Amino acid sequence: MEDTDKVVLGCVDGSSLSDAVADYSGWIAARIQRPLTFLNTIERDNQEPRTDMTGNIGLGTRDDLLEALASEDNEASKLRIAAGKEALERARQRATVFGATAQILQRHGKLYENVVELHDAMRVLVLGLRGEDTQSAEDRVGSQVEVIIRSLNEPILLVTEDFVPPRSVLLAYDGSQKSRKALEMVATSPLFKTLPCHVVHVGTQESQSQELLSDAAKSLQQNGVNASFAALQGDDVVTALLNYQVEHDVDMIVMGAFSKNRLRTTLFGSFTATMISRTRKSLLLLR
Repeated sequence: MEDTDKVVLGCVDGSSLSDAVADYSGWIAARIQRPLTFLNTIERDNQEPRTDMTGNIGLGTRDDLLEALASEDNEASKLRIAAGKEALERARQRATVFGATAQILQRHGKLYENVVELHDAMRVLVLGLRGEDTQSAEDRVGSQVEVIIRSLNEPILLVTEDFVPPRSVLLAYDGSQKSRKALEMVATSPLFKTLPCHVVHVGTQESQSQELLSDAAKSLQQNGVNASFAALQGDDVVTALLNYQVEHDVDMIVMGAFSKNRLRTTLFGSFTATMISRTRKSLLLLR
């Protein structure tokens, strides 16, 4: 597939963040001039309550019980499909505000399975930090979100709050390969054109910080990016970045992401995982 044909893929499920996902997806698609597709997945909820029919089991009643359970499953499936279609149509309508025309796609199976299967067709993935299964737990990352993050190489925008048109971005920069990739994207992508960029390095050696920021400045200035640079001192990188973001009212954070290690078992407490769990602003992860 040609790169110009790759889509912005927004994942909606009727959760509290679905409207924001739709808005960010429309905003991105319009700015980078890419096709937009909204995806909704239908999967069996193993925790879904069923009618208690244990008292009906007896000789000659097994077939009736199986038929009743099948009918109940079918009805629940129809309701999930209808709710998903409603979420898709709502997202498509919201995207038109940004001048984006969206296709809609509803598929069976788990979200992460479908997203991984579609990765060759996507330019950017947009999804809420929490879906319907964890939307009431504001300190948790959605279980499927974790799998998606470590499975994809494409840029992922994690939506954490209601949509606000980004007026500025913060690039967390440490000179690593991943952060240089993020720097290149900020420098060249139409997504960030006209948006002021705060390039921030947190370290313990002032001279090293200034050297890294000087290198970053050359790339951004060559591409006409309106950028400012800050060297912050300290060991707690996440806290320093988030405090800077709040102080300067920055709307979006851009950073390189971790490798394909398991998020829960090896990365909680790491820079990327801690940023994901603590940020209240949308976070664009680049691999």
